[in-house]
Amino acid sequence: MINLDIKGPFNLKYTFESGQPLAFFGDYKLDNNNEFLSYPTTKGIFYITMNNNSLSYEFYGDYADEDARKEIIDRLGLNDDLNYIYSKINTDSYIENAIRNLYGLRVTKNDPFETIVVFVISQQNNIKRIRKITLNLIEKFGKQLNIRNENKKLFPDLEDLRKASLNDFLSLGLGFRSKYLYSIVNSIDYDFINEINKLNYNEAKNRLMELEGIGDKVADCILLFGYKRLEAFPIDTWVKKAMEEHYLLKKANVKEIHEYANKKWNNLAGYAQQYLFWYKRNS
Repeated sequence: MINLDIKGPFNLKYTFESGQPLAFFGDYKLDNNNEFLSYPTTKGIFYITMNNNSLSYEFYGDYADEDARKEIIDRLGLNDDLNYIYSKINTDSYIENAIRNLYGLRVTKNDPFETIVVFVISQQNNIKRIRKITLNLIEKFGKQLNIRNENKKLFPDLEDLRKASLNDFLSLGLGFRSKYLYSIVNSIDYDFINEINKLNYNEAKNRLMELEGIGDKVADCILLFGYKRLEAFPIDTWVKKAMEEHYLLKKANVKEIHEYANKKWNNLAGYAQQYLFWYKRNS
């Protein structure tokens, strides 16, 4: 096991459970104050253990040691200065309560391709069903890796999913989302995925929305959780309710909410969104 330092408050449970990509294909367990998280990537499988404020991990797969370490730090947001972020987004009593109740929740940065896949699946879907479909996708199309004499499946990469037919996706329960995922995996490549990272926020969002089935919310989810663009502010039902009830004090459209959030939280709007989303959903 390799140990990692954690800067500032960090809550693995809140981070995992809060509707970020890890919740769709990771496995979290709590046992006698020890927390365990495992998740597959396209490159291998991570096993994370946390006890009090001590975090360690093992990795099985194709990453070099430093790449694996960077993956964990990025994935869990361990380099985020959360105390500074709190000082900037804690602008009112409502989000102050959200921070107090979800203290230590981090915004994750996931593999962009994984993020595209899971948020295409997420459309008009709940977390439990997104997770079920994603795990089915991994089981059907992921490469096999033998760990401790046990066969595990990796998250499928782009080439894995290009082998799938539209009927394959339909058989996994994707429904109308099948045609979107089929279209996307057959129209993008890794150059496209890397290109998004070089564009400014508006350019990147517009580029993603050119893909079939990706609208405003999904594009922002991909930018926030796949590229860590913290100015992104995904607006789902829960965020819309929170913004209308506690900030705009009226029914509002997506454009009005984006403008308000950008003005209020600027380039940390994505962090504010994650606290508002999970707090509203669970309050």
